[in-house]
Amino acid sequence: MMPMATRTITINQRVSMLRFINTRIMLEILASVIFGFFLSGLPHDLFIDRDNYLLFISAETLFERINIGISSPLVFFANEPLWVFLNLGLAILFEADTVIRLIIFLGAATFCCVVLRHLRGGPTLYLFGCAALLLLTPQILKNYVVHLRQGFAIAVFMLILFDFPSYWRLGLAAIIAALFHSSFFFIFGLAVVLIVLEHFQLKAVYKFSIIAIFIFISAYFLNTIYSIIEVRRGDPSPPMEVLSGNGFVFWISVLLVVCIAANIRRDFEMNHYMEFAITAILLYLIYYFSTMFASRIFESALPLVYLGLLTIPGITRKLISAALGLLLVYQWLPALAGNPVFTAPP
Repeated sequence: MMPMATRTITINQRVSMLRFINTRIMLEILASVIFGFFLSGLPHDLFIDRDNYLLFISAETLFERINIGISSPLVFFANEPLWVFLNLGLAILFEADTVIRLIIFLGAATFCCVVLRHLRGGPTLYLFGCAALLLLTPQILKNYVVHLRQGFAIAVFMLILFDFPSYWRLGLAAIIAALFHSSFFFIFGLAVVLIVLEHFQLKAVYKFSIIAIFIFISAYFLNTIYSIIEVRRGDPSPPMEVLSGNGFVFWISVLLVVCIAANIRRDFEMNHYMEFAITAILLYLIYYFSTMFASRIFESALPLVYLGLLTIPGITRKLISAALGLLLVYQWLPALAGNPVFTAPP
C-alpha cells in the first residue's frame, strides 16, 4: 500500500505544479496585455514625434521608402523593409491612429511577456524589482512611447532570442530585427565576432581585448559604413558639447565593477548573457565619442545588457542592481520636477 500512497502523492504534486505553472503563465500574459493596453492608450500629444509617425504611415511615404530601397539591395535592407511592409499592411486595414496604437500594443506586450518569462525563479520581491528595472527605466520605456520603430524591433529581437541558447540565435535575432531598425546591424556584427571567438578557448581578458580592437576598427570606419548603407540616422561627427558624459561614467563604472568581481570571485562564470552585456557596454563606450548613434545602438541592446548584469552572482549583482535602481530614479527625476521625461529626439 505504501508505494501506491507515494505514487498518489507524486501525482498530486505534479498536478499542483502544473496548475501553478499555468497560473503563472496566465498572470504573465495578463500583465503583458495590461502593459501594452496602457501604453497604447496614452494620448498622442503627450509624446514628441507622433506626428512624424502619422505622416510616415501615409501610403505615399511608404511607397517612397520602397522605391528608395529598390535602387540597391544594400540600401533596401538598410532602410528597414520589414518595418515599412508592416506599416503598409496595417495602413491598408486601419486608420493611421489605430496603426500606431497596434504597433505600440504588440511591441510593448511582447516585450513585457518575454521579460517576465526570463525573470522566472527567485524571490518574488527581487523579481518584482528586476521587472521594474526592465519595464520602467525611461531609457527602455521610451522605446514604446517615443521610439516606436526601435521598440517594436527590440520586441522582435527578444522574442526570437528567447532563452539565448547560442550566439547563432543571437545573430539570427539581430539580423531579423535589423530589418525593423538598422541599429541591429551593429548587434549582428557583435554576434558574428562572438560566434568566431567561441571556437577558440580564450581567456576572458584576451577575448574581450579582441572584441575591443574590433569595435575600435569599426568606429574608425563609421563614416564609410554610413555612406555605404546610407543609414538615415546618426551623425558620425556630432558636436561634442552635446555629450554630458554621464552615461559614459556610469557604464564604465559598471564595467569596472564586473571586471573586479570576475578577478576576485572564484565562482564567477561567464554565460552568454554576461558576455554579450560586457561586449555591448564596450561598444557603447568606444562609440560614445565617435557618433551620436552610439546611444541608439546601445538602447537596442540594453534589455539584454540588464539581463546579463542581473545574472552575476553574489554581492556584485546586488551592487549593480542598486546602481540600476538609482539610474531609474535619476531618469525619472525630471517628472518629479514637473518636466516631461520623454523629450529626446528619436
